[in-house]
Amino acid sequence: MLRGNNRVYLFEKGGRIFESAENNILNWTQIGTNSISIYLNQSSVARYKGCLYFVVYTNQLWKFDLASKKVSQVATL
Repeated sequence: MLRGNNRVYLFEKGGRIFESAENNILNWTQIGTNSISIYLNQSSVARYKGCLYFVVYTNQLWKFDLASKKVSQVATL
């Protein structure tokens, strides 16, 4: 996963890789078959593989696992 400006890239080798769970995604774009670009602002939430991803304090990417109900930091952006 990489981020540049307000763009977060999530990578997977195959299959469906992104499902919008919320209406506050600014934009998202399929890039080829193996990655996706998600534009996030501080209040945006993205759903990916059973987890909700959100940005905190404009520079921390966190995820909430829907199955285990656990929150963890993924990266500092």
